[in-house]
Amino acid sequence: VALVQGDFRQADITSAWQEKLGKEHMDFIVAEVTLRVSSGFYVRQYAEDLGRLLSVPSCALSILRTEAGKWGLDDCLI
Repeated sequence: VALVQGDFRQADITSAWQEKLGKEHMDFIVAEVTLRVSSGFYVRQYAEDLGRLLSVPSCALSILRTEAGKWGLDDCLI
């Protein structure tokens, strides 16, 4: 989180992680999920809602958008 440049809620995210994780050592399960969603879908909220449904703490660790409208990863300049 600290490596991200710009204002992307880093302080809010770090604070939420510290609140959820506390100071004790914990092991974590990481699940890779592929979603096909429409415009306006909040993936981070989905991750929180899924965790709440399963009664486990959860967050979106990494999000990769592979398409936006007619544009996909193959259309990127990088």
